[in-house]
This record gives sequence, C-alpha cells and structure tokens, in this order.
Amino acid sequence: MTFFLTAYLLAALLPHAAKAKSHAPTGDLVLLDEYKTATCLDGSPGAYYIAESTSGSSNWVISLEGGGECVDLDSCSDRANTKYGSSNSYASTLQLEHTIQSTAATANPGFYDWNMVYVKYCSGDLHMGQQDPAKDESTVGGGMYFSGHNILAATIDSLTKNYNLTDSHSSTILWSGESAGGMGCFNSLDFVYDTFESALVVGVPVGGFYFSNEWVYGGTDENPAIDYIPWAFKDLKDYLNLWEAYIPSRCAVARPDAPHECLIAEGLYDSLAAPVFVVEAQTDEVVMPLHDGLPSVWAEAPYPCYNEVETCPQEILDYMLLWQRNMTSFLSPLVSNDVPKKGNLLDGLFNPACLIHTSFSNTQPLIDSMHYAEAAAKWLENPGDAKDKHLHFDECEGDTVMCNPTCETK
Repeated sequence: MTFFLTAYLLAALLPHAAKAKSHAPTGDLVLLDEYKTATCLDGSPGAYYIAESTSGSSNWVISLEGGGECVDLDSCSDRANTKYGSSNSYASTLQLEHTIQSTAATANPGFYDWNMVYVKYCSGDLHMGQQDPAKDESTVGGGMYFSGHNILAATIDSLTKNYNLTDSHSSTILWSGESAGGMGCFNSLDFVYDTFESALVVGVPVGGFYFSNEWVYGGTDENPAIDYIPWAFKDLKDYLNLWEAYIPSRCAVARPDAPHECLIAEGLYDSLAAPVFVVEAQTDEVVMPLHDGLPSVWAEAPYPCYNEVETCPQEILDYMLLWQRNMTSFLSPLVSNDVPKKGNLLDGLFNPACLIHTSFSNTQPLIDSMHYAEAAAKWLENPGDAKDKHLHFDECEGDTVMCNPTCETK
C-alpha cells in the first residue's frame, strides 16, 4: 500500500500545537552543510534554528520538529519535494512558538531564559535514519536518504563546536520533541544522555509515546480517514530496514531478537537510562486516524466527539475508549517505576483526558492547576519528591474521553 497523505494530514493539525504566540524567541538558521551524512531526503543539508540565551544560561531546550513519516518509496518521493523532505526553502529565521521554548517567565517559568534549539525534520524517518549518502545512494533509489539520526548527531556536534553546548555538571539539557519529534526524542534520548556524561540530560517527549497497536478500527463506517499506516511491532520491521534506523544500545541488548520494537516507546521505555517526563493525551486525534484507520466523521463539524460525547457515534466512541484504556495500560510501567535516575529524578507524567495530539499550551490543558511546561519544570526542580508528586493524570468516570474541563474544544 502507498501512503501519500501522511505529511498533509499532520500539516493540517500541527500548526496550532503547543504554541505560546507572544514571547516566541527568534531562531537563526544553521545549515549542517559541512556534515555530509546529515542530509534531508532530497540530499540537501539538515538544519536547526538557535536562539541563544540572553542571560548567559548554560542550560538548553532542544526540541525536534514533528511532521509524520513516510514508509515506502512513493510517499517518500512525494515528501522529498516538500519542507518535510528538503531544507531548500527554509527561511533564515524562525519564531520558536512552543510553550516550552517561550521567553515569557509567566508562561514558561522553568525554562524561559535557557538556550533554545529547534531541529528541523526533513528526513521522513522519525529522526532515526542512519544512511550515509556516500555509501547508500543505490539502496533507496531516487536520490533519497534517511539520515534523521545523523542530523541529530551533527546538530549536537555543531552546537558543541560553535555555541558552547558543554558537558558540565552545571548544565541541564532538556531533550524534547512533538509528534514525530516526540518519537525521535525517545529514540535518541539515551544517545544524548551518553554523549554528555556530566550534564543532566532529561527527556520531555510530547505526543510521542506510541505503542504497538494490534487493535485497528473495525467498525461499519466505510469512509476511513486515510489509508492508514499500520503501527504494530510486525510492521516496524519494514520501517527499521527502510530507514536503517538507529537502535538505542541498551534496548538492543534488552531485545536482541526484536530490535524493531525499540523504535517506539512501548518497546524502549524499560531500557531507558535518562530521566523522562512524558507528555501524552489519553486519546490522540492524529494517531487514531493516521495509524488505526478511525473514520473522520468525528473530526468534522460540528465535531461531535470533541464537544458533546453524547453525540459521538457509538462505535467511534467505543473505539476511542478502547484506545484510551490501551494508552493507560502501556503507560503503567512508567507510573509504577520507583527507581530514581540521574539527578535523583523519578520519571514523571502529564496525561490529560483530552482528545488532542500535541495541542499542549500555557493555557490548556491543565492538570493540578498546571500546564505541561509548568509540571515539567516542577519535576526537574524538585528531585527526590515522592513519585505521585509528578504523576499528573485524569481519571474519568463513565464513558468519556474528555473529562478534563480545560481540554481544547472545536
């Protein structure tokens, strides 16, 4: 099956994600043209934007851009001609609009004066590919290269050489990302953790906790949202081979016979050494149609499943409730993990009962009167706290996917 609509579905949904429209720092473009293995799908150089701290901070928020994935040659060829596959159209500056990179102390009290980096996503491989254009020109065809992990490694090297990203006991590196960037954050987090042995490296993936979904939609609606991309462990074998994806070393040891399972959080989490604060909705408005074939009737005006659960088609609601229960189940190892990690940090969670993907901002959703960036800051600032202090999740009564009153509505 050929998947042509992946990037376009996500492009329609991501622009409003997690934005703090005021106090968005301006990042300057850095092209990684001296790194010959760090290329976009079309062979143009990978890139990032940087907004240096004005306070002289030695701390960093590094966020990986989202934007879907391509899993076959036809869809990747289409993608290579867009901003998700080429850096040729990148502007010289970019407003970094995610709340966790806001320079407003009121919106982003924990991180507002840190150095901010936004790694562009142009490789189609969830920031995981390791292909070398010098060696692999004939392996993919059409001049396309999957080099997302190489771009991350080059970004770290460039920041170290040119912007004083240092391995110091006084430095904290918050490694983040949204959607595809959240998945890339999970995949590369221990790579960054091992690269900086002295600095405190923590992960804050947003909308990136994926599980092997064996329960695709099977209702009677004949109009699925798209030709969905299967996302069970057995399907990941093909994506691993296509992308030549990076496998975190600890997960490779833990799963020697199933390295493909290390591509997603369900398979990776138990082997993760770095502290992580997971930001994830209980039901996901992008993942369910994109990877499970959920029909689009629920997402069209008057948006029945967002605003009035009673008007949501029953079989759609039933599937969402099943998906919600599965998400809760696959997050349970994190919830129950009481082993402190570096910095005496226990892993944390921000898990609202909302039907969103990455629409986390400084106004919504809120849990325990905090938005996600505030909750992450308190987690990082209070090591040694009891585990439940930094587990923020909603528990709904009855059959609903949106019991949090601060959820985004349509």
